[in-house]
Amino acid sequence: MALRDEIKEQTVKLKDMTVKEKLAYIWTYYKWYFIIATAVIICIVSVIKTVIINSRPTYLHVEFVNCNVAFDETPDIYDDFVNEYSIDTNSTPLFIGYGNTIYEEGDQASYANQVKLIAQYNAEDLDVVCGPESLLSGRLNVGAYSNLEELLPADLIKELKDKGYEFYTYTGFPEEEEGIDANTETTPIEPYIGGIYIDKCAYLDKCAVRPIYTVKDGDRPILTVAPNTKNPEHAVEFIRMLIK
Repeated sequence: MALRDEIKEQTVKLKDMTVKEKLAYIWTYYKWYFIIATAVIICIVSVIKTVIINSRPTYLHVEFVNCNVAFDETPDIYDDFVNEYSIDTNSTPLFIGYGNTIYEEGDQASYANQVKLIAQYNAEDLDVVCGPESLLSGRLNVGAYSNLEELLPADLIKELKDKGYEFYTYTGFPEEEEGIDANTETTPIEPYIGGIYIDKCAYLDKCAVRPIYTVKDGDRPILTVAPNTKNPEHAVEFIRMLIK
């Protein structure tokens, strides 16, 4: 039957039906068209929404690595940071993650988390990372961290020192990590302040964000800022909130 004839026939059938009968008839014979069309619309809207969200500039992306978090504790880091600086998370998303665990023995999940974080570093999608010193100077060593003497304002450095915080000195890759022959002449990196030891951070204790010391005894958690961060001023804000 030609499409024109089919439309004419359906019009005749519908002519003498009540509204309720028409709706029932249309649903019976055309429901799959509606279902498929709805599914397509939902997919299109979802894709558009994802593209819009991903295209918005991120206010800050923080990752706590190898941390044991009690989510029922207060205060909440995310909410406190949003309130402290009146962040409009609808226009500039804020991400604070706790789910990355990377163990020295390197199971499949650890490897996947390591690859993901390094990819985020390379994509300039990561700003602040907190984790055990052995990890950030070993498996998660990305070759550099921001020099905090250059990044942090003088008043913040003074406040950190006055409150008893110690600084982590970054010295580059260990030779065994680089695969450098011991007899090969190399130019060592000039050590610089690449992080802050945060094991004495009272605020994080209140939030019940505590590192898991599984690598070795005395492994201390440090806070670092990615060398290619797009949000250095917001990283400074985050540090200020942690130590206030």
